[in-house]
Parts: sequence; structure tokens; C-alpha cells
Amino acid sequence: MERRRPRRRCWITSICVFTAPLWWFIAHAASAEEPQSPAPEQPTVETSTDDPFEGMVLIPAGEFMMGSADDDIQAEGDELPQRVIALPDFYIDQFEVTNVEYKRFLDATGYPAPPQWQEGRYREDDDFDPVVNVTWWDATAYARWAGKRLPTEEEWEKAARGPNGRRFPWGDEYDSHLANSGRSLVPANAYIEGASPYGVVNMAGNAAEWTATPYEPYPDLAAVLPAEFGGTESSKQVSRPRVQKREPPPIEKLEPRATPEDPEDAAYAQADSIQHANDPRLAFFHAGELQDEPPRVHRGGGIGAFTNYLRCANRERESPGRRWANLGFRCAKDAPSTPKGR
Repeated sequence: MERRRPRRRCWITSICVFTAPLWWFIAHAASAEEPQSPAPEQPTVETSTDDPFEGMVLIPAGEFMMGSADDDIQAEGDELPQRVIALPDFYIDQFEVTNVEYKRFLDATGYPAPPQWQEGRYREDDDFDPVVNVTWWDATAYARWAGKRLPTEEEWEKAARGPNGRRFPWGDEYDSHLANSGRSLVPANAYIEGASPYGVVNMAGNAAEWTATPYEPYPDLAAVLPAEFGGTESSKQVSRPRVQKREPPPIEKLEPRATPEDPEDAAYAQADSIQHANDPRLAFFHAGELQDEPPRVHRGGGIGAFTNYLRCANRERESPGRRWANLGFRCAKDAPSTPKGR
């Protein structure tokens, strides 16, 4: 067998091997003397959730057309007369309050869940559907916990239709592709194409929405008498005062009922007071407020609603303690005061 000769290392290779550490040291020492340019700063992304108006839309101060026109064949009597209302600016939630948002409120306060929730939980995958089956009291309790309030019906209508009195949030003609009037709720951010002029979503369909306003017929605005009755106006064109300025209504503080003198009535009152003492609403309302029972206005129609209920001017009313499977809410908030000198 032929023996292999040992390989001879090239003298150049030997020099490189033995001097490599020296060259590495010289190179790094030289580079250490040169100033290093600082690494570029990464952009800072603002992720604070401290903004009290997060998720809300500013509705600017000004006038808008409220109510239905006389020639609207779908208008009901309590939507008349149409008139101009002036409102200060305010904020309103862009979307309906969702199940996941309402669950945070329940977890933080121990407030009872809607009756259709199983063991305090809504159905899986319904996180972003609007919360429904809530009473007016429930909606107001959530709003107070969140540092907000329910919108008045004037605020709700302006946010839904803009200043020019459109019949639906997107315009004067109904479009079934722009509102959810089907059988099932959809996430609160669906149907964005049907948003109002201010970008508020689902003001028609999906969940109807509680407002803060007790139900009352609109005030009958004075009219000028037609000519045949001694007036100056044509009977076909009766003029009315056109502008009303409407400030948000003050919160009325109600006093508890006086103690009845009759012994039997007193016994019933005592039992009633014990029941009220365990009422979870007392964490958000004083006892006098819980006696305030006039029906409240709700707006916007909901799933299963006919077209006329989806109009911006449509008004519906319900007792504050009632629940419906298509009735939810969104919140509003006063705009901060305008800075001086602005």
C-alpha cells in the first residue's frame, strides 16, 4: 500500500493563522476610537386608553331638522310638527354598546347580567354584538359607570340624520343593504356604509336604542290663522315658528315618598323598602329616582322592524323596566368647555 505524504502547510497560510488574532485586535481597537452613530429611534405608538372620548364622535353645535315633514306618508302623529332645533356640541358613541363592553361593567360592579345570559356569560362569538334585553335602568347604570350618559332623543336624532333632515342615516330612500332589519343581530361595526353624516354606525336597525328622554308628544307650535279664518296665510301654507333652542334637560332629583300613616300601608312600605335595599340599582341611583316611572323614548328600530320604524324621526316608547331582545343603547357625553380665547 502506498503511503501518503504528509501535507506541507504553505508558509503564507502559516503566517495568516498565527497573525489573525493580532489583525483582529488592531481592527477592533481602531474601530473603537471612531464615534458610533446612534441607532435611529423607533416611532412611539400612543396606546393610552385614558381618553374619556375614545370611541365617540363629536356632533358639532348647531341647528337641525327634527321630526317628520307633513308630506311623509310614513310619519306618525307624534313625529309632527317638523321644526328646527338648536343643540350645543356633544359626543356620542360611534357604535352600540357591545356584550364585551357590558361584561366589563358587570365584572367591575357585580351588577346582574341580562336574563338571557347563561351563568353571567353571553353566547360564544357574540362579543361584538350589541347588548340587548337591558332595561332603561341597566343602560343608565352602565352609562354612569362609564362616566357618560344616555343621549337625549334630540341628540340621538341629530346624530342619526345630520342637519338637513334626511329620512334615513344615509339619505331619503330606504336601502336594505345599509341597515340590519333581519332576524339576527350583527356586530356593532357592521353596516358601516349606512353610517350617518357624522359617521355614527347602525342608527337604523340592528338594536333599537334607549334615550334619556321621557316620552311626551311634541309641543304644538303656534300657527298663523288661514285667510278664511281672518288670518293672513293661505290655508295650504300655514307658517310655524321654526327654531327652538334645546339644552340637555337637567337631572331632576326626586325625594322619597313620605311614610304612610295607615299601619297596613306602613307594613307594605317597610317590605318594599327591604326589597329596595337589595336592589342593585341603588349603586347608581338614589331611592327617589327609582320611583320615576314614565315611559322613555327609544329610537332607531331594530331587527325584525318594518321600514317605517327605521326612519330617523320615528319615536317609540317603553316603560323603563321593560326588556326586549332587540333593544340596546349607546352613550353620549357633554363636550368639554371651549377654551378661553379660542
